[in-house]
Order: sequence, then structure tokens, then C-alpha cells
Amino acid sequence: QIYQTTMLEAFQLTNGQLGELYSMMGLLFFLTYAPSGWLADRIKPMKLIVFSLLGTGLLGFWYSTLPSYYSLLCIFGGWGITTGLTFWGAVMKRIKLLSGEHESGRFYGFYDGGRGLVEAVLASIALYIFSVVAGDNDNNVIEALIYVIYMYSWLCIALAVICLAGVYYENKQVITEVKKV
Repeated sequence: QIYQTTMLEAFQLTNGQLGELYSMMGLLFFLTYAPSGWLADRIKPMKLIVFSLLGTGLLGFWYSTLPSYYSLLCIFGGWGITTGLTFWGAVMKRIKLLSGEHESGRFYGFYDGGRGLVEAVLASIALYIFSVVAGDNDNNVIEALIYVIYMYSWLCIALAVICLAGVYYENKQVITEVKKV
């Protein structure tokens, strides 16, 4: 919402087109949310999380090129899938696996509270980047928007790498445990 006017200008969209993009992403998220639990039961949650973060970040880099409306449909559709199908179910499953039998409520609470705090910090950093790049008279607002998109895209890629390291470490632990048996 903070960047809506700049997005309309940068992507040369109408309010209606931007609404269509958000609606399509929301609809895909809604349609893929239930199957995400089924998928998280069949594929290791950390692998799904890595895929989701990597996909979201790469789509963000495509988004930063200020593509056409039809490309934006693909990007927002991809985000609907990487956040709905491959992310949330996997995150919920991973939290359940990490928590003890009587600790899941506390773990979900820490997760949700921490997520809110991290989102607020990231939004503040993004707004700072936007204001610095845009300048005092907002001459560079489109360039500033691109920098904000880069920030979030690189963050997703970095988190994917960290999670991938976690998958590697987890697999190494399993192999060590099997060798002990």
C-alpha cells in the first residue's frame, strides 16, 4: 500500500489491473493452501521452504525488471503458488515437528510474534531505502522501488541458502545417526 502509487507509475498499470494482480495471487493462494498440507506430508518441509523462498526471490528479480502486465500475471501467479502451495503448509509442519507434544502452541506463538516483528523491521528498512534513493523531491521513486524489490528478493534468496544449509545439516545428522545404529 505504501508503494501503490509508485507501482502504478513504474509498471504503467491502472488501479483495476493492480487489483486483478492481487486478486489472482490471493485466489491462487486460497486454492493451493489446503493442498499445501498434503504436499508437506509427502515432501520434507525444509525442501519445500527452500523451493518457496528461492522461487519467490527469483520471481522478485523478474519483477524488478518492470515487465509487462502479462508477465506480471505470471509473477503474481507464481507468488500465489510459492506462498500458498509450497510455503505455509511446510512452515506449519516444520513448526509442529520442532515443538514437543505439549509445546506447539508456544512455538506457533513465537513464530507468529517473531514474524510480525521481522516484517515490521523489514518494512522500516525498506521504507528507509526507498526514502534515501528517492531523494528529497522524489525524483527517483521508480529506482527507489526497484531497490526495495531487490532488498526483499535478495533476502528470500539468502534465507533459501540458510535453509538449504539446514537441510544439509539435518541430512548429515540423519546419516550420522544411522551409522551409529
